[in-house]
Amino acid sequence: MGNSEKRKHSLADKSIRAIVILGIFMAIGTCAASGVQLFNRNKEIYRDLAYSYCYQASINIDGDKVRTYLETGEKDEEYDRIFQYLAAASVFSNLRYFYVVVPTEEDLIYIWDSYAVSADGKIEAEDPYGFLEHVPYSTGEKEAMKQVMNGEWDDGLLIDLNYNGGEALATALSPLLDSDLKPVGVVGVDISMRGFLAALFRLYLNIFLAIAVILLVGMTIYYKSLRKNVISPVLTMKKATVDIFQNIENQEVLSLDVHTGDEFDDLARSFEEMDRRMKIYIRENAAIVSERQRISTELDLARRIQADMLPNIFPPFPERKEFEIFASMNPAKEVGGDFYDFFFIDENRLALVIADVSGKGIPAALFMMMSKILLQNYAMSGMCPAEVLEAVNDTICKNNREEMFVTVWLGVLDLATGILTAANAGHEYPVLKKPGGEFRLIKDMHSFVIGGVSGISYKEYELQLEAGTKLFLYTDGLPEATDSHNELFGTDRMTDVLNQVKDGNPSEIIQELTWQVDRYVGEAPQFDDLTMMCIVYNGGSTL
Repeated sequence: MGNSEKRKHSLADKSIRAIVILGIFMAIGTCAASGVQLFNRNKEIYRDLAYSYCYQASINIDGDKVRTYLETGEKDEEYDRIFQYLAAASVFSNLRYFYVVVPTEEDLIYIWDSYAVSADGKIEAEDPYGFLEHVPYSTGEKEAMKQVMNGEWDDGLLIDLNYNGGEALATALSPLLDSDLKPVGVVGVDISMRGFLAALFRLYLNIFLAIAVILLVGMTIYYKSLRKNVISPVLTMKKATVDIFQNIENQEVLSLDVHTGDEFDDLARSFEEMDRRMKIYIRENAAIVSERQRISTELDLARRIQADMLPNIFPPFPERKEFEIFASMNPAKEVGGDFYDFFFIDENRLALVIADVSGKGIPAALFMMMSKILLQNYAMSGMCPAEVLEAVNDTICKNNREEMFVTVWLGVLDLATGILTAANAGHEYPVLKKPGGEFRLIKDMHSFVIGGVSGISYKEYELQLEAGTKLFLYTDGLPEATDSHNELFGTDRMTDVLNQVKDGNPSEIIQELTWQVDRYVGEAPQFDDLTMMCIVYNGGSTL
């Protein structure tokens, strides 16, 4: 198995591990609670036993004699009697040590120290401490002796679990008083706790064994229940999940054999419902995709039809040397509402049209076709530009329930004289470059848009074009092209680019502007249709 692979564990494995860990914690907790309770109870028994001997000894021993022994350093018959008493008590009561000491600041002075008794009741070979022998304090012993002498001892036990290399001792201490009821020494009783610790160990062992048996039986029962009520339903639904995606096109509805009567039963029914709805969704989605493909095909056809309606062969009139012209239209959607057109009204008059329909998509494209046909028909009838716009506006307003409109710039160029007669129905300003000059906006007279209000009068104006004059027309999709920061391309940037290629032909000018706009916009989506047209008037003498 590679280092990147992780070992997977089944739900049963995880559950069994959880039960084992829980059982271990239960055993530890039970042992701890039982051990503490047993320890405290035995501690009370040891304390009662030890202190009964301490109190009895403190009554039978004359404290004044202890002072005498300290002062004279000599024993007497009373000393021997007390020694025999302590020794007998040690033997018959299974005490480890029974002694009387006088605490000093530096150490303990032993007065009596009985024979130590082993666990089987035999007197051990080791000698007790001798009469008036000075012995160093053991751990905690000095503080305990001081408290007993000061009357601060609370009848507790001084427990040493590691006495003399591993033996556990419980020590009881009681003050020895003289005739003036002043403490002159301490009576001490040591009881071995070896048997108690062994009993405590057996208790822990029995608890562990009992829990292990209970755990084994519980795990067996639990695993069988887990297998039936959890693992089997999960595996069934896991297999069903694979089957759903492997047989995604199969119309047969999934049926799961899960009947647990709990949440897994509900989950299985949810799986079945999900499979049923997914198959319905797939059928409906297939129909939608098919319909979208049909619509996409029709939109593509509509785009080609729209493109074919616009002049798209350049140069369009190669035999006419009076002018050069080029145009392009890039819709924001499959079809757009922008359009351009140019056509001869008669031998010398060339009509130029650029327009922008409100909205986008198919409605705008249909409105655009109607507007284009009307403009061309009225222009071909011999009307001047203002009259053409008035007639088209009235015609559109009669049946414009959708309240759409179109901005139009219409110009008629007399190729013989260079006079351009134009009218502007709410469209962008044209850009003009005279010979030897630069491109500049012509802020012509604007009238209201076509399709807004009927009965509008439109005004027209004239421009005298000299040989070499260039005219650039566009829709608002050019200055309003937006980058990813929502900043517009703008008319200033547009005229700057035009002047960078002012000496180019119409095709070069439009191609450069298209490239500059695409670079400016970058990854931002195209917001509006982009239409441009450029014409160079070469003069009437070229006929």
